Amino acid sequence: MPPPVMVLCCANPSFFFLYWGAGSNKKKPKGGATRPLWKGGAAVMGDESNPIGQEALLYDKMFRVMRTVGEMMRDRKYQVADKIIPSSVEEFKDWYADIRDGVIYRDRMTVPCERIGVSQRSRAMVFFSEGLSMETMKRYHTQATETNCDRVIIVTHGKVNATVKRHVDDLNRSSLGLKVQLFDEDDLVVNITHHELVPKHTQLEDEEVKEMLQAHALELGMLPRILSTDPVAAYLGLERGRVVRIERKSMSAGFYVTYRQVV
Repeated sequence: MPPPVMVLCCANPSFFFLYWGAGSNKKKPKGGATRPLWKGGAAVMGDESNPIGQEALLYDKMFRVMRTVGEMMRDRKYQVADKIIPSSVEEFKDWYADIRDGVIYRDRMTVPCERIGVSQRSRAMVFFSEGLSMETMKRYHTQATETNCDRVIIVTHGKVNATVKRHVDDLNRSSLGLKVQLFDEDDLVVNITHHELVPKHTQLEDEEVKEMLQAHALELGMLPRILSTDPVAAYLGLERGRVVRIERKSMSAGFYVTYRQVV
């Protein structure tokens, strides 16, 4: 009697694979327990530790993360070169991945940005880190210093250890003028500011703050607060002491505006 065979199907009729059931008398292949995948009449071997199709999901995820990073930096009024942010998953794979080995080169995904403000020029650098260590932090710090960057954003893969977090806090409190911000790549797969329930946030320049306070006969300390760790505040890179304008939709008035101070 032949061993039982399970046939798994998906919505796409051209894609299915055969799986040897528990009652099979066949021995597992050596070197990773590979099983055949049938796609379009051709068999492709996949490793059990790296499920087939997982690479495609990872490429799509990292493309979305990088797209959100480009949108985030532009929302902060930085200039980002189009040749750095891919416009499609295929373009992302061509620029930053090796599809033969299923590898994403995060060290190549560095995004340099520049903002020309009213009073001064500001430069920022976005790094993508596979595993953030103190050695990696020192390398990022050196690279940022050599390029005269005053802000570094690090998109991490996985958790960041306590030592690195303390080092980042020390840098942000120091007088070196370099600000460092950490994001988990999972938090950037979707741009939260594009959600219909998230009101529009706009950081005010110093002159705009003065005009707003004079127009409403207010003092800065009288404004309601918003935490710098708020998801939208973190997305916009709002620092303590800054003022943000928030526009909310209103059923009666169309929309109304509030102002909050970042703490």
